Amino acid sequence: MLALHRDVLSTDERAQLRATLDAAGWSAHDLADRLHLATANAGADDALFARLLDLANRTTRPLRLRAFQWLRLRRGDYQLLKHDARERPPAAHVELIVDLSAAATGEAELVYTDGGATLFYVPQLPGSVAVIERPPALLRYQRYLCLRVADAEVHRLRLTLA
Repeated sequence: MLALHRDVLSTDERAQLRATLDAAGWSAHDLADRLHLATANAGADDALFARLLDLANRTTRPLRLRAFQWLRLRRGDYQLLKHDARERPPAAHVELIVDLSAAATGEAELVYTDGGATLFYVPQLPGSVAVIERPPALLRYQRYLCLRVADAEVHRLRLTLA
């Protein structure tokens, strides 16, 4: 991981983004051996994306947006290595993970691995932005949200930059 920036998005900004995503609608994805979560049917937020790209460029090098995805995880949701291995860009890239959640759950960490050893974790911290350099061999999974989270939800934005 290159950097974990805390408190990049305020509570009000995150609430407004979640409301916008809810209004756009969510699509459920359930592939038993890969993932169980929802993605929003929302487009890009140009002002937010410009701000995040500026943060990434200051942390790494000049980059351009290649793809993005709005994610929502609830109790029982997860994303496995197998999904990341199939869906991630094959070339090295930088990934930004933006936590839009209302509150921390103590779960849903992002785990980065080389397929054998866990190399590092990205905690679920509302308002934070993680900047991750992803060489081709670095894989990711999102830990399961268990019953303890009750009705809590984890909202994330993932940006792929190169």
